[in-house]
Amino acid sequence: IIPPIVGSVITGFGGSGGGGGGGEDDSDGGGTGAGDGLVGFTDEGGGGGGGGGGALQIVAYGNISLSPGEITANGGQGGNSFNAATSSLGQGAPGGGGSGGSVWLRSFGEITFGANSRIEAIGSRGGAGDGNGNEIQSGGTGADGFIRFEDSKGVPSLPTLADPIDSGTSGTFEPDITLQSVAVSRFYNSNIATPNYGDPEADIFLPGKIDETLVILVQGAREDVTNPGHPVDPDTDLERIFTTDWVPFAEVDRLDNFQFLRFQVVFAVSPLQTFDDPLPRIDEIRIKRSSIPD
Repeated sequence: IIPPIVGSVITGFGGSGGGGGGGEDDSDGGGTGAGDGLVGFTDEGGGGGGGGGGALQIVAYGNISLSPGEITANGGQGGNSFNAATSSLGQGAPGGGGSGGSVWLRSFGEITFGANSRIEAIGSRGGAGDGNGNEIQSGGTGADGFIRFEDSKGVPSLPTLADPIDSGTSGTFEPDITLQSVAVSRFYNSNIATPNYGDPEADIFLPGKIDETLVILVQGAREDVTNPGHPVDPDTDLERIFTTDWVPFAEVDRLDNFQFLRFQVVFAVSPLQTFDDPLPRIDEIRIKRSSIPD
């Protein structure tokens, strides 16, 4: 049974990485005559910037519950400067801390958090460096991130949010007018080197709401000669020599001579869909196959 995943996918943005520290070159011109050269030279590297916190978005047709649990999208700590000669902090600048990332939870139902749940999207501290031997200098701290919750009520119970983030934002989940999701199967082996496909059938359930559609596509692939028993990967066969494009289910005979076959189902759910309404689904897909005669 293949049900759709209802919801709209919106791009999330992770926190930016911290800036890298600048290096330092020290040279000591202590020579007194021609050819004496440089008496001392040090190359002290700056610290690398911390990585950004990344992004997490969950869009659910049902409820979302975190009880107990923890979601973290924290930035990485900035790197320290380094003196290779002494294996200690150097006089190069330390790296800045990475910014906190994004956590965005969206539910058609309710979002609930248990007493011990916690969400973090914190900017990290910068690295350390030797300020000319007199003081320890620090790289800049990364900015805090973004946390937001949206459900059918618009007032989810907020979990414990890590300091210094006092609270997340919340609102009502208002999905796009087109609620579309895609399900892709694995490749199925026909176990026939040159198959002939025909008579495609599918058991489909549509609740009958306006603007509701369900589309089935199929794709074929030949056997990978470097990995027997497995199909050629369509993502690497860009010229479609050993694989096919996605074609309509009713035209499955266009996949003749391709040993492997997979399905793609595109669900478009009505904007009138409610949380209590049944979803469209596919219960079974059937395709006849036989050997192509010489």
